[in-house]
Amino acid sequence: MARLEVDRLGVAKVALPLLEGVSFTLEAGETVGLVGESGSGKTLTALAILGLLPKGLSRTDGQVRLDGQPLDRERARRAVAMVLQDASVALDPVATVGAQLEEGFVVHRGLAKAQARVEAAKLLEQVGVSDPARRLTQYPHQLSGGMRQRVLLACALAGAPQVLIADEPTTALDVTVQAQLLALLARVRDQRGLALLLITHDLGVVAQACDRVVVLYGGRVCEVAKVAELFDAPRHPYTRGLLESRPAPWGKGAAIAGTVPRPGEDQAGCRFRARCPRASPECAQSQPPLQGDGGHLVACHHPLERAP
Repeated sequence: MARLEVDRLGVAKVALPLLEGVSFTLEAGETVGLVGESGSGKTLTALAILGLLPKGLSRTDGQVRLDGQPLDRERARRAVAMVLQDASVALDPVATVGAQLEEGFVVHRGLAKAQARVEAAKLLEQVGVSDPARRLTQYPHQLSGGMRQRVLLACALAGAPQVLIADEPTTALDVTVQAQLLALLARVRDQRGLALLLITHDLGVVAQACDRVVVLYGGRVCEVAKVAELFDAPRHPYTRGLLESRPAPWGKGAAIAGTVPRPGEDQAGCRFRARCPRASPECAQSQPPLQGDGGHLVACHHPLERAP
């Protein structure tokens, strides 16, 4: 049984669909990458899982299950944690690191403040923060970007979640710190048996850190595959475009023509058809289903050929 199951998730603003039929699973001890261009619905999917949709948006369809049971907002608060992409914004600039980190132990585990301070120092040490006792007394602006991101991870782990969602956790970090943070996420996942959903636009991060990949486009899933399969033999034209947009020697440095459609555009058929070199009249008439075998799924009327 999957630790987390997202089944035909839909989100809309009034009658305007923003997510449609988003489905994927996440196992304990597994890292799944959720990728796509800005505007594809990656962060919105995470917020819908948590039941934290912005005002004016609502779930319109589907279910989210944790260990086979429906995941409501209260259960999500206890079992799912999210690391936001910009620690300098996510952390309160006028509260010390200690005040922010200890709150998780008090609220989620019911510890007294003195014991919460002890546990907070231990957790900072576990995520690689040097001199944790001193860091607890400091403010976010007194820490480096990489250190702030580690503090944010510690805040997420304070509630002992079963599922961790990391939204662009390596944004604005240099490559050395990125590698350290990805290694830390993998270590924490393995030590705690977490299911990790990694939201990113960086395919290099996906190749380094993920077991499987879910590709989103225009609020719909267009491909799901193991990392090696996806990189070696993408079947959706959009996925191939993403891979080819990487700079040489990994890709061709060729941008995908056009832009992600706005909500409400191209709803009837394939949302990628206006940018797709393989589009046909059929692509405008019906939405392709997500189908396949062997764990490699693709939603395309004219998928790329399988590798021999």
